[in-house]
Amino acid sequence: MARLRRLRSDLDRVITAETPAVVAEAKAAGVKVPQLAELWGVTAAWVYTVAPARPKRPKN
Repeated sequence: MARLRRLRSDLDRVITAETPAVVAEAKAAGVKVPQLAELWGVTAAWVYTVAPARPKRPKN
């Protein structure tokens, strides 16, 4: 079970690190987020969660 949790954590880290760049490249190529989400088999909301359209503002 611990091994599966570690694998899931590693996968989440890779997805979170690489998805924003992939989404930006897709947008530059004219692919919209809903199309990209459909290709990946996820929801557009998931894509926006991992790669927000606007950068998060720092908390004051």
